[in-house]
Amino acid sequence: MLKKCLFGLAMLASFSSTAALTTIQTETYAGTAGNVSDGSVIQPFIFEKFDSALGTLTDVIFSYTFSINNDNDTETGYITVDNKTNAEQTGEATLGASLTFSSTDIDGFAQYTLFYADGTPKSLSDVFDFTVAADPTLSTGGNGPDRVTFFGTPDSKTFTPNTSGILNEFIGNSSDTLTFNFVTTSVGAVSVGGAEVSTTAVDMALAMNIQYEYTPFAEPTDTPIPAPGAFALCLLAVSVFAGRSYVQKQAANK
Repeated sequence: MLKKCLFGLAMLASFSSTAALTTIQTETYAGTAGNVSDGSVIQPFIFEKFDSALGTLTDVIFSYTFSINNDNDTETGYITVDNKTNAEQTGEATLGASLTFSSTDIDGFAQYTLFYADGTPKSLSDVFDFTVAADPTLSTGGNGPDRVTFFGTPDSKTFTPNTSGILNEFIGNSSDTLTFNFVTTSVGAVSVGGAEVSTTAVDMALAMNIQYEYTPFAEPTDTPIPAPGAFALCLLAVSVFAGRSYVQKQAANK
């Protein structure tokens, strides 16, 4: 009887582990600046919300990376300026891309937190100051000093906003999702007079990650826990057994 009672008491502290767990989802896109996730040709980024049945969500690590010309470091986008005047010209050229995200699955404050609160422009570009020589023939083409080409250079930015105040926006059930639409814009601008300008958009890439950290709900082990009445009987049995042992020892010593 005593052994059974002690075993029952030990089961009160027997539960399965509740160590923190992590799940990670990733979506990517690569293409030419100027493309939009229209849902037909280019799909938006779609993530599963955290399933509230799994446990308690403790943190969301949300990040996205925006890159241009990072495909094996090849130079893809370019701007060409061809002077068509009989006078030297100076100017400035800008080449790159910009990015915006939006979602109808989270509220306005959450969107601001994820994409705008840091105040950092979601754009990557190079600025070139240049001078092109006079072209007495007033012609186009060729490779003379009256013509110059600027290639885009590789660049990348990663953004990791603070999500501590918007965790509820990521919680749902096993069938709920979060959709993020993106719009990319080609940046190709030249400030110069009397020149012919041609532009080719840069290549760009996007990657978005959502990492859920959570504590799973504790579950009892397969061994049943004694009912309160049984627990009280066990304590009584332990007390009686201890008393009997004491009396028997005293009688043996006389």
